Amino acid sequence: MAIKSGSLQDFDFSTSYDGVISQYSQHELYLDKDFSIAGNIKYVVNLASLSLLPKVGYAYRNVKLSAQDGYLQYPESGVWDPDAEKTYVQGTLISYEQVIYYPYLGLDINWILSCRFALTFITSYGFNVCIDSVDSHYSRALRFCDSMRGGHRFTIGVCGQFKLSYFSRTLLLFGCEYINMPLVRGTTSSGVIGVSDTGPQIDKGYGSGCSESSLRFFLSLSY
Repeated sequence: MAIKSGSLQDFDFSTSYDGVISQYSQHELYLDKDFSIAGNIKYVVNLASLSLLPKVGYAYRNVKLSAQDGYLQYPESGVWDPDAEKTYVQGTLISYEQVIYYPYLGLDINWILSCRFALTFITSYGFNVCIDSVDSHYSRALRFCDSMRGGHRFTIGVCGQFKLSYFSRTLLLFGCEYINMPLVRGTTSSGVIGVSDTGPQIDKGYGSGCSESSLRFFLSLSY
């Protein structure tokens, strides 16, 4: 079941003027799918109350979003104006699916503060980040396919573990994580949705790009 996740604004730049918005739309955003998996190998170095865990691993994530309902502003002049006439729409207008995968190196530090409380500091560096995405615009019957290679991804975080009682295995887990991925550039191709004799064609005059900066907080119980 799709989960409502906010709103989406779509800006198109199809004019011959750099940076000039030609079309705009706003929709409700839904998360259709978010699947991720990662595996790593760690080596443990114990130093009194501290443990150092250098690691090497590989990560994969697949996310799909859809934009529903809302309105379009597609002025005949080809140049968008915030006061342009709005055309209200219903149903799924846009879907966006992204796959990201990369190897990474990192170091975790476990710090045992007491028999019931410990902290883990997390760092990792992802390199040669690969991103593939498909951006489908159903109202325009167009599909855009992007391919980006050679990115970098940095992660730092801290996780606390608190045992609720001396005789229980129940743990309270809490913490935060910050992720930063500078802009990764690549190529883009486009094609018509539906019956076609050819697949997406590379758009030589355009390119693709993706960046990320996010902060995540979490709280959970482990039994």
